[in-house]
Amino acid sequence: MRLRRSRLGEQMLAVRANERAAAAAGVNVAMVKLTAFGISAALAGLGGALTAYKLGTYTGASFGIFVSLSVLAFAYLGGISTVGGAITAGTLFAEGIGIIATNEWFIDVGSYTAYVAGFFLIATAVYNNEGIDGFQRRQFFQVVNFIRRRRGLERLDLRTAGPKRGSADV
Repeated sequence: MRLRRSRLGEQMLAVRANERAAAAAGVNVAMVKLTAFGISAALAGLGGALTAYKLGTYTGASFGIFVSLSVLAFAYLGGISTVGGAITAGTLFAEGIGIIATNEWFIDVGSYTAYVAGFFLIATAVYNNEGIDGFQRRQFFQVVNFIRRRRGLERLDLRTAGPKRGSADV
């Protein structure tokens, strides 16, 4: 689902940036907020249903404060504003590929997940505030620009890359 490049996605970004300016541009701010709430509630419900299916039983005691903080830390680590960041965070979090590989090859980090998340959260906040996905995206564009320079082509800009809305010729 390409929500960010859709009309609704653009309206959500406009409301996030400045509600008054979005309303002045003709965006129904209340409807956009309700739609965003509905989408997030549906995704949270889907995540809860999948977690309950995996665990068998699902109670409030299943998730303590440290588990909740670890979830937020890994979401920030991945990059909270991109789909790639969500995928990265999902692979890092408990029962994700990163934790399973670490448990298998090095040490059992299950009881230290909060500490690991906190350490990487601080390191990411200090050195790379866009998260791992932002870092990967920058690295990708550096490689692409290196190749383009070698071929004598113009440089791609990270902020302007990709098709613009309404730019396709029909």
